[in-house]
Amino acid sequence: MLDIFRRALMCAQVQLMEKEARSADILIHPFHCGSTWFDFENYERYIESGRAAAEAALPAIRDLFSNSTPMNHETPVQHSGVGRHAA
Repeated sequence: MLDIFRRALMCAQVQLMEKEARSADILIHPFHCGSTWFDFENYERYIESGRAAAEAALPAIRDLFSNSTPMNHETPVQHSGVGRHAA
């Protein structure tokens, strides 16, 4: 029963994330193979993945701030692969 609840919650979270991602100017997505939702002991590798993804996104973030045209949610900046790296 707990597993069914966890899966339903995860499905709702994924749907919300996809909705929010469509309106983002820049999406930073740290990618880490072999992770599980209950891996609390190896948090340092997830922090490092997030840090590396954020650093990879810095040029796109700087471009967004240096852009003279104000951004809105109808014209998101597309940066393919920003923040994705192999673990």
